[in-house]
Amino acid sequence: MQFGLEARSPFLDVSLEPYLYTGYKNKFVRQFNKYELRSVFAQFDPLPTQWRVQKQGFRWSPKKFMISNAKRVMELCSQSNVLRELVPNLPELLDGARNNPKKVSSLAFERMLPIAAVEQQLGIL
Repeated sequence: MQFGLEARSPFLDVSLEPYLYTGYKNKFVRQFNKYELRSVFAQFDPLPTQWRVQKQGFRWSPKKFMISNAKRVMELCSQSNVLRELVPNLPELLDGARNNPKKVSSLAFERMLPIAAVEQQLGIL
């Protein structure tokens, strides 16, 4: 326990490979995580822990966050001196996002937001 080493051999089992890339919606349904794997055991006698509700981690959608906060994201990015230096096409990106707020959820804005937010928090603006 001193080094926090865990040997979780079930995760090395090749029979789990088909479940690796099936998507988030198949892994979390209602309050259940690992939904696909729990469902596989439905063909057997129910296990006492099979449908136990455990604590859930903090789930959030970066895309939804960016779209619902588009105005503030664009405001921070437009005020950023650092981004003006690093991103030569910043005005075009901001104009495109003003015309279509869903563009704020792009990877470019997801990467620019932390820079602009830290800059604002540190008072560099």
